[in-house]
Amino acid sequence: MRLINTATHALEYFEGDPPLYVILSHRWGKEEVLFQDIQNGTAKTKSAYSKIERTCALAAQLGIDYAWIDTCCIDKSSSAELSESINSMYRWYEESTICYAYLDDLPTTWIPSGNMLKDYETSDQWLLGQQAIRLNGRDTFQRCKWFTRGWTLQELLAPSAVVFLNSNWEEVGTKLSLWWLITERTGISGAVLHGKDIHSTSVAQRMSWAADRETTRVEDKAYCLLGLFGISMPLLYGERENAFLRLQQEIIRVSSDYSIFAWDLSNLNDVIVGHGNMLAAGPHCFRFGSWSVKCSEESTAAITTNSEGIHLALRLGEPGPGWSHDWLGPVCDAWLPCTHYDKEHGWRPVVLFLSTVGGLYKRVPSLFPPRIQSAYIDKLTKPIQFTNIRASQSNQISSKRQSVLQMVTRDDQVPVLESLLDKGIGKIARKRDCESAMEHAILSGQHRALQVLLEHGLKGENRTDVSKSYLSTLLELGPRDTMFRETTRILIQNGLSPGERESLVISLLLGMRGELNASRRTIVMSIAVALDVEARRNIHGYMQSGKVDIDPERKRIITSILHFSLGF
Repeated sequence: MRLINTATHALEYFEGDPPLYVILSHRWGKEEVLFQDIQNGTAKTKSAYSKIERTCALAAQLGIDYAWIDTCCIDKSSSAELSESINSMYRWYEESTICYAYLDDLPTTWIPSGNMLKDYETSDQWLLGQQAIRLNGRDTFQRCKWFTRGWTLQELLAPSAVVFLNSNWEEVGTKLSLWWLITERTGISGAVLHGKDIHSTSVAQRMSWAADRETTRVEDKAYCLLGLFGISMPLLYGERENAFLRLQQEIIRVSSDYSIFAWDLSNLNDVIVGHGNMLAAGPHCFRFGSWSVKCSEESTAAITTNSEGIHLALRLGEPGPGWSHDWLGPVCDAWLPCTHYDKEHGWRPVVLFLSTVGGLYKRVPSLFPPRIQSAYIDKLTKPIQFTNIRASQSNQISSKRQSVLQMVTRDDQVPVLESLLDKGIGKIARKRDCESAMEHAILSGQHRALQVLLEHGLKGENRTDVSKSYLSTLLELGPRDTMFRETTRILIQNGLSPGERESLVISLLLGMRGELNASRRTIVMSIAVALDVEARRNIHGYMQSGKVDIDPERKRIITSILHFSLGF
């Protein structure tokens, strides 16, 4: 992976794990700086060189030494390198510290209200923020061409933190502070924008996010979606629409998600001729409501493909009213193990219409789009049994990776850690990623990073639960290293609120199992010292009372430790 040195603007190549870096998401314009321009020293003559300067300046402000920009960090004259880069690009965005999304057509006059740029603690605050957005011209932001490009979809979804910049490179918000506008514009749910695993959403839903996006090359409509489905495949520029057909075949090979067939076929022009007409011609076929498609658990039958077609199990019924395609052969309705949301009728089954000739089933164009078609569902006879059919033409494996927070903590980059948490990690991803980063900080004795993660990363019950869990683990293991004394203090003072410290510490002390050896006594002392004097007195008094039903010797040791900590 090549990165730009933010101090020298020179390219450096890294094998294995790269250092921390920021990444730029943008639309290509005129006179972009290419890899060859940097190599031959003509980069500064290009008008787009300012993108490199601005991106490097933003990275330097965070104390990050490297940046990545697609225009110049890939040697596109090498087909092998281009293929490897496109197959790796989702991961590169995912592992970036911060992604800056430069909207070159967003005017400087569009400045969202200040109270929008935060996580809202109450619904009232959220409503006030959204009202401020509407009054300030939400359409201006949503009309930016950045939202129409195919490649920027993964650049929005993959990074943990996305910061939006206007035409003057000024920050206007983040993926989280502007999530409602982004959801309204893209159809991507707020949960996904806040860090929910995209692989928990259906194939049709992910396809629908790309339905209205365009790419310069026809093949890139498929290639820009590789990361969203965890797919790697060779690039064959010149194959045109066949690239999207290959993508679907690769998805079927690793997944049994039947929603891949839940696309709209109201236009005969969208049928792919030959053995591919059970598959969609492009992402645009998933435009009509596919974003709300979800899969049920009623069929676990695998989908397989071979030279004879696609083999799958569907529930077949009788043809419904309003469809007549006798010239295509007998027509039946086929029920997918999926539902889609219709505003008028709620969650409805997904029903396809198939013709069969010589035992081979093909998609039949419906005369109505899905919203109208939904009204006829109740009139169809719902079949009970699944039928194995051959139609004309998953186990998701993902490598365990370190979160961005964990990588920043590993490198002990505390200022970057604070900035990253401030820019916004989604609520769903925040707890998961903070816990993994905290574990690293505890084991490596990075106390300042641990303090920042507790103060800025976790809130409320999450912070209490995680702190209590680690304190319990320390009491169980009784580590000898003196660095854990400071760790214990931080978990008590930064992880537990003053009002709950007494009760939680009592429950921890009473819940200990095993012998109170020297190292475990050290942790108990560390916990006691981390408490204020009044809390120590209260716990000491409680332990001496007759309410405590534990082994007398254990009670004596704990009481003596508390007694000593009070200086009696």
